[in-house]
Amino acid sequence: MKQIEQYRVWEVEAPAGASATLEMAGQMETVSGFAAGESHLLRWMPMHTGIWRYTLRAGDWCESGELECLPAKEGNHGPVQARDMAFIYADGTPFQPFGTTCYAWNHQPEEVQRKTLETLKLTPFNKLRMSRSFFPSGGVRMKAGMFPSRWRPSGTGWISRFWHWTRWGLRLI
Repeated sequence: MKQIEQYRVWEVEAPAGASATLEMAGQMETVSGFAAGESHLLRWMPMHTGIWRYTLRAGDWCESGELECLPAKEGNHGPVQARDMAFIYADGTPFQPFGTTCYAWNHQPEEVQRKTLETLKLTPFNKLRMSRSFFPSGGVRMKAGMFPSRWRPSGTGWISRFWHWTRWGLRLI
């Protein structure tokens, strides 16, 4: 049986148009798939421990299985949420946001991006605002394909390289 830690992301590749239904102890959650570059993914985060039964579906295709959600390890408090006038983690631990901003970061050379992430790991920052600048600043040369949508007046169509980069960058933090 597959296992996952509580509050970690379960990701599975599936056919285009797929969705997942996950059930445990009378709870049911449905997740829709999305395009991720050349593939299609489903992502889900278990908020409760136990054995989840899942069914993946897309047209005539169907796959079922079980996923055991294990208790969160030390330091894994889950996603941040707002409650009343404060921020807390899913397990009730208080969250005090302390952040910084990376400007035009998606247009920096990959080595600069990696170095920035390594440096940020050594700081007390627990929040990062990423400015997806569409205009060069500070001598930064813009990279083709690093925009959330095609550089056209209509703004239609997604550039998968941008979203792949975002996923890569956020996993390194």
